[in-house]
Amino acid sequence: MKWNHLSTRTALTIGLAALATATTVGTASAAPGDRTHPMLETTCSVEQIEAALAEHAPDLAQKLAQHPEHRAKLAELLAKSPEERRVVIQQRQGEHPGRHGGSHEGQHTRMLEVLEVCATY
Repeated sequence: MKWNHLSTRTALTIGLAALATATTVGTASAAPGDRTHPMLETTCSVEQIEAALAEHAPDLAQKLAQHPEHRAKLAELLAKSPEERRVVIQQRQGEHPGRHGGSHEGQHTRMLEVLEVCATY
């Protein structure tokens, strides 16, 4: 199934995974002290991410609110250690290669902004 044929229902979950996978592979071999991807190092809760989404990406916040199963997957990912997240993200990337590019670059950028500010909520 191609990215542009995915339902709106799955777009947020894949968007969150895409956000996390966009630079994860490159950070796996990064030198100690190098900054890792925000999804791997965030200490934000689901509630903080939801609050930041509401302000910075209301359309994505609405999609998350409409699909509690996606919220549960996000909470499950955030409950893991950074290394466990890296493994999960790399597995998802392997299952869905190439789904984080193209027309969803704006969504990726907004999610990066959310992850950068969520700790303030």
